[in-house]
Amino acid sequence: MCFAVDAAMTLANLSIDKAKKLSDRRYLTDFVKLQKELFFAQCFALRNYGYPLFHENITAHYCGPCVDGLQSLVRWCGISQIEKPFPREMIAELSPMRRDALSWVVDTLGSYSMSELISAAKKTSAYQSVASQITDTYKPVISTEGMTNCLDKLLLEWGPFYDRVMSPRYA
Repeated sequence: MCFAVDAAMTLANLSIDKAKKLSDRRYLTDFVKLQKELFFAQCFALRNYGYPLFHENITAHYCGPCVDGLQSLVRWCGISQIEKPFPREMIAELSPMRRDALSWVVDTLGSYSMSELISAAKKTSAYQSVASQITDTYKPVISTEGMTNCLDKLLLEWGPFYDRVMSPRYA
């Protein structure tokens, strides 16, 4: 199992590559968007492979799910949009399964904005099951069991079919 920071740097690099390939800056990520993308990647890995992408906890905050262990990323790249790739030698090599989960997130959800991903993450059953416990001083852990099956309903209501279920003003 990898560390969340390795998954985060890999995801950021995949986002940069996709944005360049498509000439579409919407794929670029920032620290907050990255947190939500990692949450969805963790859900994808649990659902499709039966084990987590990384070992750190994901906790519920007022702004949605947040991944523990990413403080060093803020020191390296700040909280603004990440446009410069992380050097490959800084990142532990990920298994094909882990890269697949991260690629799925970039391909499926990468073009959505930070606020759209926050909204989507907060709609998941995994987040909603613990959201009422959030306080200013306590952030509950979102269980891996909860994350395992929370994508199906969300993707039908939001993900790739988002433009079909949202009003045109927001699509």
